[in-house]
This record gives sequence, C-alpha cells and structure tokens, in this order.
Amino acid sequence: MIEAMMSVETSFFRDWKPFEHFRTVTLPNLLLARKEKQSFRILCCGVSTGQEAYSLALLLRQASELLGACDPQILGVDIADGAVTRAQKGVYSQFEAQSGLPIQMLMSGFEKIGDAQWRIKDILRAGIEFKSWNLLDELYPLGAFDVVFCRNVLTFFDQETKIKVLGRVSRLLSDDGALYLGVSETTASISPNFMPIAPEIGVFGVHRPDRPATQSLAAGAWPPHAQSSAKESA
Repeated sequence: MIEAMMSVETSFFRDWKPFEHFRTVTLPNLLLARKEKQSFRILCCGVSTGQEAYSLALLLRQASELLGACDPQILGVDIADGAVTRAQKGVYSQFEAQSGLPIQMLMSGFEKIGDAQWRIKDILRAGIEFKSWNLLDELYPLGAFDVVFCRNVLTFFDQETKIKVLGRVSRLLSDDGALYLGVSETTASISPNFMPIAPEIGVFGVHRPDRPATQSLAAGAWPPHAQSSAKESA
C-alpha cells in the first residue's frame, strides 16, 4: 500500500544544474579536503529506482584521474522496497536510459541486454549500496556523510516532518558538508542547521553555531562561466 502511494518519478541527471555544481564546485573541494583520508561518502535520500545515485557514479568516473586512490562510497535509501530492488539491479528500459542521460555516458557506462534494456556496468556499481530506509526513522545507523542529496523529497512532508528530517540529516553531515535539495525546496524558516550556498539550485551548507568558521565543501564560484559542462563534453 505504501509503495502504491509513493512517487517514484526520477531520471538521470534530473534538473542538471545541481549535478554540474557538484562536479565543478563540491567535488574538487571534497577531494582536496579528504586527500589524506582518501575516502568520502555520499547519501542519496529517496533514491527511488537509482538514477540519481548512478548519475553521481558517472560523474565520479569522469573524474577518475582526479580521484586517484580515493575510494568514494554512495549509499541510496528509499522507503519503497520495490524501487530499491530495481536500483540494486541497475537495469533500465530504453526510455529510462535515455531520459537525461547523454548518449556518450549511456554507451560508456551501460551494457545493452536484450532489445530494449540497459544495465549499469559493474565498475560503476562497485561503490554503490542501496537500502530500504524510512527517513522518519533515526538515520544515525547509516553512518556519517560528506554530501547528502535529498532532492524532491521534502515536498511530500508537512512542516513538522521537514524539521525532524533536516535535523537528522544535519547530524549525519560533516561540519563542512553539503546538502542538495530540489530546486523548489529550501531550509529557510525550517532548519537553523543549514545556510544557503546556491539556494536557487537547492545547495546548502551545514551551519554549526559553535563552529562558525567552518566553510562548506559546496562553497565556491558558481556558475562556472568559463567551464564547459560535463554534459556537453561527455
């Protein structure tokens, strides 16, 4: 019954600009800040059938030379068991594969199975895990994260639930962490734990009143006027 009521609308690189911001601003800052640790973690909330998590994996693969020995991990969670099962399989119809996905990425990151299906390659699946999880439950068992994508999820919650979820997400994030919401979502008047970085595309940094000097990984020049987008160069 829950799954029948849930919205599973998603696509690869949905609303492209947040992914471009991650690629050009947050990821370079992340690699610099974690170069000694050689690892970082990204959480995708309301991951649905997995396209958002795999979109990030495709961007990380593009940046493989910069990653070096760094071992990024992506965790996708969703309340809908059926959607999570599909995400784990990483198999998409022709229509789903072409929705938002540049053809070069499709050919390099997927393998065709049958006449009209595409499966994500094992090299991209290696650093990704999917779990069934309710955001209304405690999130601390998931561990700590450097970046959280919680895009187009808060829209379905009432004000009280938004406050609870954002509070729990803030406790998962590192002091310099980055939060990506949907382009029509905000933390303003909801949570004092975040500050706007590029609110027009849903990007926020962690706010710790006792540590005001901490700079978010999402902070940097935006938009990247002089840079060609990954989508165009793919």
